[in-house]
Amino acid sequence: MARPNLFDYATSELSQDAVLCWLAAWAQPEAAAEDEQLHSLGVRYLTALLETQGRPVPEISSLEVRRQYKSIDVLLIINSRLAVCIEDKAGSTEHSNQLARYIGGLTADGFAPDDIVPVYVQTFEQGNYAAVKAAGYAPVSRKRLLTILELYAKSPDANAIARDFYDRLTTVDREVESFRDQPLTQWTSLAWQGFFCALQARLLDGEWSYVANPAGGFQGYWWHVKKAPGCEQYLQLEEGALCFKIWVERPEDRAGLRDRWHARLREEGRTIGLNVTRPRRLGFGQTMTVAVLDTDYRMTGERGRLDLDATVAGLRKAEAVLDRAAANVA
Repeated sequence: MARPNLFDYATSELSQDAVLCWLAAWAQPEAAAEDEQLHSLGVRYLTALLETQGRPVPEISSLEVRRQYKSIDVLLIINSRLAVCIEDKAGSTEHSNQLARYIGGLTADGFAPDDIVPVYVQTFEQGNYAAVKAAGYAPVSRKRLLTILELYAKSPDANAIARDFYDRLTTVDREVESFRDQPLTQWTSLAWQGFFCALQARLLDGEWSYVANPAGGFQGYWWHVKKAPGCEQYLQLEEGALCFKIWVERPEDRAGLRDRWHARLREEGRTIGLNVTRPRRLGFGQTMTVAVLDTDYRMTGERGRLDLDATVAGLRKAEAVLDRAAANVA
């Protein structure tokens, strides 16, 4: 049977908070006498957190670990002066101005702004870190944590908690990357997220997230925003569907702009050799799908697996269709 893993059961962010606290606690100077290797791991972890903000690790005389202090997931206070503020996510994202609020709470406690080190740990995937970075937080990814843990977790004498956490993150990472070698029909939600992250890296544009709707929702990716009088146009992937979308400012303009963009996109698709067609229904909302590609945009290669280069080339053709339609609309 497969080796039982604690984190198959302890799946909440609170459980993950506890692990991040536990790793930091091993960086305390007195922990070296208990387990020198775990202490080294704790110091390596703490070093990596500080390095995200370009901060060197001071000589540690004291390290206090707090959990859920003023709603901060994990707070590390080094030498009674330096505050490492960790916001911990396991697939969820920031909300309600929480990141700025946590820093404000620490400032009110008397910590100097230069002594606050805000860190944002995300062990799954996230489609956009702009708000995180704008709030002054440095992202720490799952892959970064794996790098920190790897050498220790693979040793024969590794602590079971550290090993289980490493194995759990490895399992998540494997599923995120599975879009590369799994048949298209077998992609999970995490595989779609991995694919969209790969597109971000190749297209240098766009963001993605889960989009809820009455039909059950989908993983969506949108990019290549254009502007014209009265509306914006952009491309959106709704898992296997490539959609040409418009956002219309005024309700009275919706029908006219919808029909106009539908016609132009189909015309430019024929010019470029991309079969752009009518969606199953033309809506009448502020945001509307006005045209779709008539097939799955994902290209396959050997053994029916994704051909990422060919897929990106096809998406570039869709961008060209939108560019031409935008340029030719008076």
